[in-house]
Amino acid sequence: MDKQIDRKTLFGSYVCAEQPGEFRRHAGSLTQSILNGLWVVFEDIDKAPSDVQSILLPLVEGSGS
Repeated sequence: MDKQIDRKTLFGSYVCAEQPGEFRRHAGSLTQSILNGLWVVFEDIDKAPSDVQSILLPLVEGSGS
């Protein structure tokens, strides 16, 4: 992780569709991994931007139970 990782990269965002005025959901890498049942390993999570940390830390802390 580093400062270049943002929420959109991990979780996804809405992008313009082929039709003007329409949008579609584009899943980010973390969302795709979860949907496919894959493991995700974070290295240097403390270097991620604070908005990404604020979303990830509750997920990581809750995974041990």
